[in-house]
Amino acid sequence: MAGIGFRLQKLLKEDSYTGLLKGYLFSAIISSGPMLTSIICIALLGIVSLPVLSSDDYLLFRSTIVHIFALSLIFTGMFQMIVTRYLADRLFLKEPGSLIPCYVGLLVITVIGQSVLGSIFFYHVVPQWRYVLVATSLYVTISCLWNTMIFISATKNYMIIVWGFIIGSLVSFFAGYYLGERFGLIGYLLGFEIGQFTIFQFLLASLLREFDFFKPMDFNFLHYFKKYPELCALGCAINLGVWIDKFLFWFSPYGTQIKGFFHNCPLYDTAFFLAYLSIVPALSIFLVQVETSFYHRYRDFYALIIRKASLERIEQAKESIIIDLKASMMALIKVQGFISILMLIGAVNVITIVKLQWAQLFIFKIGLLSAFLLIFFQLLIIIMLYFEFRKEALWLTVLFMAVNIAATLASIHLGFRSFGYGFFAACFVCLLVGYLIFNRKLDNLEFLTFASQPIRKVEI
Repeated sequence: MAGIGFRLQKLLKEDSYTGLLKGYLFSAIISSGPMLTSIICIALLGIVSLPVLSSDDYLLFRSTIVHIFALSLIFTGMFQMIVTRYLADRLFLKEPGSLIPCYVGLLVITVIGQSVLGSIFFYHVVPQWRYVLVATSLYVTISCLWNTMIFISATKNYMIIVWGFIIGSLVSFFAGYYLGERFGLIGYLLGFEIGQFTIFQFLLASLLREFDFFKPMDFNFLHYFKKYPELCALGCAINLGVWIDKFLFWFSPYGTQIKGFFHNCPLYDTAFFLAYLSIVPALSIFLVQVETSFYHRYRDFYALIIRKASLERIEQAKESIIIDLKASMMALIKVQGFISILMLIGAVNVITIVKLQWAQLFIFKIGLLSAFLLIFFQLLIIIMLYFEFRKEALWLTVLFMAVNIAATLASIHLGFRSFGYGFFAACFVCLLVGYLIFNRKLDNLEFLTFASQPIRKVEI
């Protein structure tokens, strides 16, 4: 996302509080748009649907959207890292005309694959064609949204993206409210789908108006599955790792069956989803400050290597990377730490405002701490991928998933007072291990960079 971050930085450089506010607000919407707007829309639709829907239909409505987000993230994750790398290579080679064909090819695969998968899955939940059609279309739209988010970093007109999320969210709410009163559960789902499709159209328009293309469709990115198989596994593992503890709670003795495959665990789910909102500021700051600042140092380091600069200058550039990363991360820790501590102190008020059960207070607090660690773990993975530490990043995500499974099962066995500690343990252990691995590799960056180059035989 560094590309669009550079453009948002112009707002931060304006000598006014308005520019500063707009910069961080826009970056929050762009970096967290699908998650942020969807949680707000679902909450509002949940409030207005109470007089209309029965308790069973309301739970089915919420569970449908939650499962859609979970499954779409996991399955699109298999493509996202691969496509991101493909686009980075094409833009480095100054081939912006390949962006739209790649995007269209990815959409074709997404629409066909997710339509088949979604229709089979939702049919086994509620075997009624109206529900299957609407739920599957929403599932496909959300999947297309996740994949579109890969491409928007290359766009210049970020205002279209911001207005797309704002207008689409309003459409989701009002269309859901209008159709829900007339058609019940199907109406609320259809209204939410219309709004999400509106967001998708805005993002699609921002891409099509900005980039030319040499052919309508391109599937060359599929060759990268063979070239970088670890990126496919990493993209799937990181999303599955984040959701696996929820799945375990859903099918535990503390979970309840909604209908068919749908389960939930209200005590755990709501508290953790609410805690995830606390990391929006960290994502915003990373987009407009940390990643953009780091990228300058990163680019200078490798530019010196390409220009065959002296070892002394290369080592100085590496030190600049280390100093910049330390300063940026400390600033991010201070801001996010302040917000997390503030929410911990005011946790009772938060629980009261959103009308959660008092039993969820402790889970919400451990969720805040887990979210704090999770965001830094995910940002660490992003930085590691910049340096081509792909295998290390993959093993970290696999370790994260494994520790989350083991620790969550242990917390379920130990009982209510241990809820949330499994996810916290996974975040803490993997962040610590990841930091140690990354720190060691960063110290030897110049050696690893030269040693990783292929050795070619020279004929004499």
